[in-house]
Amino acid sequence: MFHTLGAALAALLDPALAVVAFTALVRLLLHPLTRAAVRGEKAKAALAPQLRELTEKHREDPVKLQEKTLALYKDAGTSLFAGILPMLAQAPFFMVVYQLVTTPNPLLDGTLLGVRLGDHWSDGGAGVPAFPGLLAALAVVCLGSYLWQGRQAARSGAPQSTLVRVLRLLAFTPVLLAASLPLAAGLYLLTSGAWTLAERAWLHRALPTPGGEPEPVVVESAAVEPKPEPPVDDEPAAPIKQPARKPRGASGKRGKAAARARAQAR
Repeated sequence: MFHTLGAALAALLDPALAVVAFTALVRLLLHPLTRAAVRGEKAKAALAPQLRELTEKHREDPVKLQEKTLALYKDAGTSLFAGILPMLAQAPFFMVVYQLVTTPNPLLDGTLLGVRLGDHWSDGGAGVPAFPGLLAALAVVCLGSYLWQGRQAARSGAPQSTLVRVLRLLAFTPVLLAASLPLAAGLYLLTSGAWTLAERAWLHRALPTPGGEPEPVVVESAAVEPKPEPPVDDEPAAPIKQPARKPRGASGKRGKAAARARAQAR
């Protein structure tokens, strides 16, 4: 099987380019699974604050904690295995590519910078630029993956234990593998690692965070012209004159006495 596949690829492209192209094609076909895995990771990351609260609240009751945790995942429409199952589903495809670049076949008879794709670093490849250049490029990709994982962990806000920090160093494992595997396997690890770093960085930016609030929609209404206000006179209003009251004095008393006299005369 791998002999036939390797012969077909070697007949289509340059062997080194065929390894890179075949690896990229497989990763492209697996993109939906990677997308589902990242979506599950983001869903679990969104629930991290609530999970910490449940852990603090039910620390002494593991059964209650498990029930509340499962209920939280169920209400959020995800599960504990979100992000894990899609990655496990990719394993058989990676094994096919790995077997292709490690099993003797016509593809490994090709060369890269004068080195056979089937040769190992221990076969004397340290003195040619192919292996050192490949290992240096792979180390840069692994460093980028290590830094990106640390950045994601810092964003989550979850406390990082010593074990978690040590496990992050596994990002440099491909460098050790490439030093002990054929050159073709190193090309596969470099291509797959660079694809993984770029793909996950893009997906974490492109996919929305579950439970995130949508952006407000601004509705533009028709402009309404304001009604003109009546003109305001700057001059102060003239004071209203009150009618003067006639004082009640002696003349008033005389008038009343005359009126009484006329009434008696009648």
